[in-house]
Amino acid sequence: MGGNYPLPARIYIHGGGLIMATVTVGCKLLHGVKLRLSDGTDVMLRGARQAPGFDMRTGEGAPGSVGLTEIDASVWAQIQKEYARWPMLTGGMVFADAKKSKVIDQAKEKAEQKTGLEPISDKELAADKVERIDPPKGQ
Repeated sequence: MGGNYPLPARIYIHGGGLIMATVTVGCKLLHGVKLRLSDGTDVMLRGARQAPGFDMRTGEGAPGSVGLTEIDASVWAQIQKEYARWPMLTGGMVFADAKKSKVIDQAKEKAEQKTGLEPISDKELAADKVERIDPPKGQ
C-alpha cells in the first residue's frame, strides 16, 4: 500500500468474497460535497452539518466539527489523483485516514482553519457594516 493514501482502516468481505479496504474521510465543508469521478461515479462526502453537536439554529458546531464518510480506499486514491489540484484537498479541508480516530484528531488540529465558505454571522455583518436586506413584507 503506502503511496499517497493511508493504509486501510479495515478489510471486509463484500459480495462474492471481494476484499475491500476502507478509509474515513473528514470534510470541513459545511454542507459536504459531491465529487464526480472520471468513471461517472458520484461520491458524496458528509459535511460539518452532519457532525455530532452541530446546532442548526446557530449554524455552529463543536470546535473541529467535520463530516465523516467511510469509503473504499481505492475510491479515495482515485479522488486524490483526479482532484490533486482542488484547493479543498490541497488545503486540508478534505482529508482521510485509515483510522477514524486519526481523522477526528486531525479535525481538532484544524479547528481554527477556515474553509473560506463559512456562513456570515450577524456579528460579522454588523462589524463589517454590511447592509442587511430583509425580504419584502407580505410576500
